[in-house]
Amino acid sequence: MPIHSVTPAELKTLVAQQPDLPLIDVRTSLEFVGGHVEGAENVPLHRLSAERIDSALGERKNGVVYFICKSGGRSRMACEEALAWGESKVVNVEGGTSGCAAAGLPMARDPNALSLPRLARYVGGAALIFLALGTLQHPVGAMLFGILGAVLIVSGRIGV
Repeated sequence: MPIHSVTPAELKTLVAQQPDLPLIDVRTSLEFVGGHVEGAENVPLHRLSAERIDSALGERKNGVVYFICKSGGRSRMACEEALAWGESKVVNVEGGTSGCAAAGLPMARDPNALSLPRLARYVGGAALIFLALGTLQHPVGAMLFGILGAVLIVSGRIGV
């Protein structure tokens, strides 16, 4: 059975007509809090089940469920899994949240969420500072490691 799909522009029209459209974002929780289509429910792909789909549908047991991810790959896998479970009305959102943001769909984001690159800068910065503190054999080298670590932490905090 072929997987049906919609473009972000088509999804925007559908959301305008039906604001409570069952939209499941299959990205990780960390990705989801970093930015998602407003009204989407987060069910990471590894936790997706027929019961979670039924829960997302609520009263609309014969309705269509729309799956979204960052670019469309994981949501296509979610559609394939749902079809294997016997769900027949599943739709993949091509272009994912990136395309939806570009198409002007309302987006939601936790302002305190750390994106993966910001988190990596925090961890990298902390590691460099600990390395500098652990290798204080030459003050200039330790100072450079410490400064680089501090820059990474600050850039992670302000989101540069």
